[in-house]
Amino acid sequence: MWLIISILIIIFLIIYCCFSKMVVHIRFNKTGEKDFLKIKLKLFNGLYRKRVEIPLIKSKRISLSYEKRSDKGEENKKFTYDDVQHIQSKYEEYLQIMKNGRRLMETLIRKVSVDKLQTEIRFGVNEADWTAYITSFIWTFHSWLRLFFEKKMIMTCTPQHSVYPLFGGSVFQMQLSCMFSIRLGHLIKIGILYLIEKRVSNHRKAGGVYGTSN
Repeated sequence: MWLIISILIIIFLIIYCCFSKMVVHIRFNKTGEKDFLKIKLKLFNGLYRKRVEIPLIKSKRISLSYEKRSDKGEENKKFTYDDVQHIQSKYEEYLQIMKNGRRLMETLIRKVSVDKLQTEIRFGVNEADWTAYITSFIWTFHSWLRLFFEKKMIMTCTPQHSVYPLFGGSVFQMQLSCMFSIRLGHLIKIGILYLIEKRVSNHRKAGGVYGTSN
């Protein structure tokens, strides 16, 4: 009896985790006073919450330099044919990992929902004509950004963009608020596929190494 109850509880938890959403809310504020970047994370329909706030403080640029010393003498190394083959195999392995990772990442991104996208920009330069040029460029960039999200992700909201050109002054202020969500089941699925492909790749690599030996 207890075994059946335990199995039912495990099945319920697995289903609950798969259909629960991970929600990420990003807020960026740059107005010259109390500039900040806030990131909120919600899991399991709000049962777990994490909030990170990063204040944007202006600081002077500091450059650091160091000198590396070694007590060992210089060693002259020569590349052999085996070294070249090893580098080539590592490079091909890296390309395969990047190819598989890119495909899985594109699959994951297509499951992401854009639930909120709002921007407000106030800016101005000393010359009025340049302010007008930059305004048209910003609106063009907003249109491109919206098309990108609609093509790569799931748009569940209507993006809201506001641009206020300020003529006769030099200022830049920006406020951004966006919210993304994805079901944990998609993350679990991508993770399982990645582990399977990694295991298959390791088996193929081992087969290539041991299959050529006599």
